Amino acid sequence: PTLIFQGVGVSLTLTQRADVVFGAVEKLEKLIKQVDDLYHPKLITIVTTCVSDMITEDVQSIANRLKNEIKADILPIVIGGISCKGFREGADFAFKALMDHVKTKSTPIKTNPKSVNLFMRRVNGKLPENEDIQEIERLLKINGVKINTIVKIGTSYDELLKIPEAEGNVSLCYTYGKEVMKHLKEIFGQNYSSNSYPLGLSGTLNWVKSVSDLVGGRDQLSNSTEVRELSDEVDELKDFLDKKIKVKKGYIWQPGEKALAFVGLATDLGLEPILVGYTYWMVKTTRETAIRMFAEGQDPKSIIRGHSEVWLQYEDELDFEERPLLFMAKKFWLGNLPCVDIDLFRDHAIGLTGMKNIIKCTYNIYNQDSSENHSIFDRYVERRYPHIPWSDKLPDIVRTAASN
Repeated sequence: PTLIFQGVGVSLTLTQRADVVFGAVEKLEKLIKQVDDLYHPKLITIVTTCVSDMITEDVQSIANRLKNEIKADILPIVIGGISCKGFREGADFAFKALMDHVKTKSTPIKTNPKSVNLFMRRVNGKLPENEDIQEIERLLKINGVKINTIVKIGTSYDELLKIPEAEGNVSLCYTYGKEVMKHLKEIFGQNYSSNSYPLGLSGTLNWVKSVSDLVGGRDQLSNSTEVRELSDEVDELKDFLDKKIKVKKGYIWQPGEKALAFVGLATDLGLEPILVGYTYWMVKTTRETAIRMFAEGQDPKSIIRGHSEVWLQYEDELDFEERPLLFMAKKFWLGNLPCVDIDLFRDHAIGLTGMKNIIKCTYNIYNQDSSENHSIFDRYVERRYPHIPWSDKLPDIVRTAASN
């Protein structure tokens, strides 16, 4: 096991006991020795918080003093937000610190040919994640690529030590995985893929091919019977949306990198993708993925949340005479527009089997008696821009397919 201490709060869940350490180096050292003696961990990390950084606790000196007194390795990770590291920067720093530790344990390195390490999202651990992993493993296997280590909640210390054995690195979400993958290239020479989220038909094929190209696998998935059959299903849905529902635009309200993945999905369905509720912070963090999208010919319209002038200028362009289609998590609903209710933390929407779920979901929303309780605009927007008559634009534009 790996046991993690926080400099200002130590929680020993195995014994249902809690201790608080605040500027008490001796207390922290005593607890570390007790844990080493009782549980025999291979690694103990000391993770600092804002408070421990503010009082300048010297966790490195603790590690140095205890180095020869306990059997476990000790790794200080100084990531308190007060030291000008935000949540994401702190997580990136912690990842790099762990990888540097792995490097000290991994010589000589045995490389597994045509293998990659897969970095999942940092916060999940829910059931759909297992389905996503099974789907990714299945699709990569068709192209002769295997997964060496999966980095997710619950990954063991021994699995982390296997990371240098892979030929390359890939991540489900590129924004979350890019910094650690760049660091792994520096310390182990492993190449990495910048593709993000195998979502939709084209997105899945592009993601799998990019991983296969990374390690010299053959792209046999694109011409498989499964892909041809799914392509026919996608064409049928496109025809349904275009001719029966008469929808032309797909409004995407998803955070960050996921929103950009949904752009490809909307394009698969023959819709004009429009990003709604994007923020300048999201633009900054997803910059590399956005540039790659532009190079591939995808340049969706975007409504950047935070400036009312943007909304007012775009108001005249919103054509509600047609049926729009939303791609957003249902937890944000407030209104009556039809919504493909996809939450990637809750629903299996990754890969080819995930695309089949999306197709089923899309048909279902037009076959219900009522499509109320869905809206492109969340409570935040309706409150912040009350001068825009959203409610006047929405009534009577959504009916079931049967009533058309």
